[in-house]
Amino acid sequence: MRNIKVLLVLGSALLFFASTAMADNRDYQFYDFAPGKLYAGGGLSYNTISWSSYDNALGVQGFFGWDFFRFQKMTVAGEVGYFSTGKFDSNVFNSRSFGGPYVNAVAKYPLNETVWVQGRVGHSAISGIGSSVIGGGFGFKLWDSMSLRTEAVSYSQINSLRAELVFDF
Repeated sequence: MRNIKVLLVLGSALLFFASTAMADNRDYQFYDFAPGKLYAGGGLSYNTISWSSYDNALGVQGFFGWDFFRFQKMTVAGEVGYFSTGKFDSNVFNSRSFGGPYVNAVAKYPLNETVWVQGRVGHSAISGIGSSVIGGGFGFKLWDSMSLRTEAVSYSQINSLRAELVFDF
């Protein structure tokens, strides 16, 4: 329930800032679905589950995104991907693993030429663990077309520390 409240607050704030920008004719722009605004990537995640008696797990994810809106320095992207937790082992219960698709809105704000902070809110279709997604972290531009992202992301009952390579095209 706490994640849903946070999701609603962050979503409302994003809508407020976007509508304020449009009403005041400030510096904003919608981007076309075109090269230069598209990206794809994947990475590894270290996952914990809120259920007792389960060990942590090493998982993977892959994603595709589109930077579709800019407000002053902040960029907003739509991102779709697939997340797999890996296997949560247990001495008491059967081992469990989870996986499924997700859809997120990702807001990125540059701190300088090569580093940015980002936050995400969205929905997942990972069976058995809930549906809200919320997280945040940092991105680091390695080369013109490749970046590294580090994030802490919560999928309701699963918390994930992620490291991902992102390729712009």
